[in-house]
Amino acid sequence: MEDGPISILCLAAGAGPLRQGLALLASLFYPAAALVVARLWARQRPRDWPVLVLVVLMAAIGAGGFLVRLDPAGGGRWVELIASVLFILLGFCLAMRRFLFLGPLAAGGAALAFVVFARSAAARLQGLMGDAGVWAPSVWAALIVGGLLVAMRRQGGGRLLALVIALMTVAVILRGAGGALCAVWPAGLVLWDGLMATALAMLALVLLHFRPGGPAAGPMPGAADETARDS
Repeated sequence: MEDGPISILCLAAGAGPLRQGLALLASLFYPAAALVVARLWARQRPRDWPVLVLVVLMAAIGAGGFLVRLDPAGGGRWVELIASVLFILLGFCLAMRRFLFLGPLAAGGAALAFVVFARSAAARLQGLMGDAGVWAPSVWAALIVGGLLVAMRRQGGGRLLALVIALMTVAVILRGAGGALCAVWPAGLVLWDGLMATALAMLALVLLHFRPGGPAAGPMPGAADETARDS
């Protein structure tokens, strides 16, 4: 595989206009997903500012990806990487607070432990998966949180959380196979970005629903059925 993001983004030397066009199109999924979440966020009272930060980070991921695809040697790679890491970190903190009801110190400690683990794991995985290794630990974290929710019988919205995990898993696998996939199926890049942007948006919406003060727009799909089964 060539240098991580270059081959993964289907912009290896000799890539034709079709691949470059698909790559640029794929980066638009993130600002589109951010816009959908922002519109729903604007309807909620009181304002959930941490989720708005997630929305901004989603847009930044797309902007960084767009810059990388315009100029692979520029600084867009760092914009995308930093925004991705911050999204993972903030999302993990909010999950600890809103799903498992940890206090600020406990949630911060759990997030710090996760950062140490994720950094070590990502460094090893990047040799095998390219920059998809950055996202792999977040899938594991989502699996752990989902498992704890089931074990503690706090399953509200569990179906949507499971769907988020599934989307992220497929997207990470596609990204990890980026170099080989681009060679035979350039449109696979669009699928990767579409799946990941959808997963990030759904995660932000799940966190928005479980914000302090309870949901303002009624129960999430699947949550009512799970609550009824538990009662």
